[in-house]
Amino acid sequence: TLLDAWGITDDAVRARFKATTRFPGALGNMSEVRKIAALLAGMDKREINAGDVEEAWRSFKPEHQGHLAVREAA
Repeated sequence: TLLDAWGITDDAVRARFKATTRFPGALGNMSEVRKIAALLAGMDKREINAGDVEEAWRSFKPEHQGHLAVREAA
């Protein structure tokens, strides 16, 4: 998957990236959010975390201000 290619292994981070795909422009959303999240994480020289994805989503799609709704695995 795209997340595998990007080296995203943390389940919480993956779940938030997947949540961005429930909106129009699914792959573009995920790609743009990754770029922003990578910048946020890079400033602190660390891996992307779930908070970075949340913040990136709010920055990229301000009309969707709430947290990304993450569906729990059944």
